[in-house]
Amino acid sequence: MPLLYAAIGAALLYILQEKLYRKFWDLGLDANIKFAETAVKEGDSCVLQEVVSNQKWLPLPLLHVKFQLHRKLVFLEEENISQSDLYYKHDVFSLLPYQRITRNIKIQCTGRGYYEITSVSLVSTNLFFAGSLACNPECGAYLYVYPVKSSLAALKIPFRKMMGTVLTDRRLYEDPFEFRGIRPYQSYDSMKDINWKASAKTGEWKVNQHHDTSSQEVRILLNLEDCGVRVHEDLQEESIRIAYTLLEWFVKQGVETGIYSNGRDILTRMPVEVPKGAGGPHAETAARALARLDLRQKKDAFSGILSETGNSGDALLVLVSSNQGKDLQREADRLSRNPRGFYWIAPVNEEIPREISLPAENCFYLEVNANEKN
Repeated sequence: MPLLYAAIGAALLYILQEKLYRKFWDLGLDANIKFAETAVKEGDSCVLQEVVSNQKWLPLPLLHVKFQLHRKLVFLEEENISQSDLYYKHDVFSLLPYQRITRNIKIQCTGRGYYEITSVSLVSTNLFFAGSLACNPECGAYLYVYPVKSSLAALKIPFRKMMGTVLTDRRLYEDPFEFRGIRPYQSYDSMKDINWKASAKTGEWKVNQHHDTSSQEVRILLNLEDCGVRVHEDLQEESIRIAYTLLEWFVKQGVETGIYSNGRDILTRMPVEVPKGAGGPHAETAARALARLDLRQKKDAFSGILSETGNSGDALLVLVSSNQGKDLQREADRLSRNPRGFYWIAPVNEEIPREISLPAENCFYLEVNANEKN
């Protein structure tokens, strides 16, 4: 008889706890996954925080937390991970009433991009580890991985030539009576621009800056069309790094610079454009826009974009393109007569022919080798 009562009591307990868990298991349950930083550079490592809390009186003896992560964000500790096109992370928790557990997961950001974790899968059981209780709460975790500056030393050669063109225009259009500020001396500055008082006060050479009677602008035209049947993602990524590097260098010299591309934004699906600007914040604005550039989306023919964005006699034009198609060359030949100057930078490898028909002083081939990639 006592055994019968015990069996009946156990059955009632099982039924009661099953009903309680089915109704209340996810009450006060929160799984918050977020990146410790919202922006890093490619090659950096960062921390992914996994915070699970159970704010109720029912314990959760077993809780499975699952989520997906892009394969370019590599887990440094290979535990509970499976991989295909994505990384699948699977962690197991045991939560007491009103308990909170935080885990920090180190990841390596191996490639530029904008990455999201949009949902989390939570699976639990009751006290007897029977049944399956599941839900999929939304997750708003995101991470910008900015492009790094190009490591190609040869890029400095066209930049110096372009900067020389800008400086020539600056001397032609600068208004000596409109004072704009003071900046550190550069090797190309004239002695007449040195601010002797500021130099003596700081112990470093300083020069005066003046407003231009005609504003200076550089337009970087970033073409990401493929070079043929095969997709050269390494050249596309290097083109993005080159565009970002040039913008940062020009901005440091006080030159307003913008980027116009046929690559599309991963969120808006519109072609990426960074209107002209200068100063430190502008470089970060450009980095964010380039991080969101999605190479998988269809790209418009760049010859059409050149005919729209390149028709300006007020800006130095810089085309960054591995593709050297006939339509593009036709537009480039027309733009080479731009009064402020036109240059073509072509990242290439041993598979890409060198077919640009412009004069040699207007085009630069930059060799991209495996050991030069970031």
